[in-house]
Amino acid sequence: MKIKLRLFPAIVISCVATLLVNTISKQNEPTIKNVAENYEIMAVKIPSNLNLAGERIPIERQDIRERMDRELLVNTYWQSNSLLLIKRAHKYFPIIEPLLNKYGLPDDFKYLALAESGFMNVRSYAGAAGFWQFLKGTAKQYGLEVNNNVDERYHLEKATEVAAKYLKNSK
Repeated sequence: MKIKLRLFPAIVISCVATLLVNTISKQNEPTIKNVAENYEIMAVKIPSNLNLAGERIPIERQDIRERMDRELLVNTYWQSNSLLLIKRAHKYFPIIEPLLNKYGLPDDFKYLALAESGFMNVRSYAGAAGFWQFLKGTAKQYGLEVNNNVDERYHLEKATEVAAKYLKNSK
């Protein structure tokens, strides 16, 4: 009799849990089915007039139009990556913006680091490194320390300062 009394609560809990899981999964089925039925992938409309850092983008050129189309599609439909980039932008833009402003550069230049590295300290096959993707020679030329022990291309503030100087000299 004692064994039966001990089993009874376990059986009741198992039955309730099974019913609860069954009910919850059935409630989600119409939503999932509805999303799948109504999900569409469409071409993104490319604006006829685009500007970046005060410069007009020649969108009428076929090669530029194709690249813009690719970027719009990737960033529209690769939502997980877009979300990560937005999160990283909120983290790093407050560091980058004042340094660009210090050198009188357009605020839009902050997107260069985003395009170059996705705000990750990455290294290219060519050897460019950090958020701004500086080659070793350019980094050293602008005063960053790059050796076997230290690589300041990975230091956000220092590399951004150098990027601002580099961009200012490129004007």
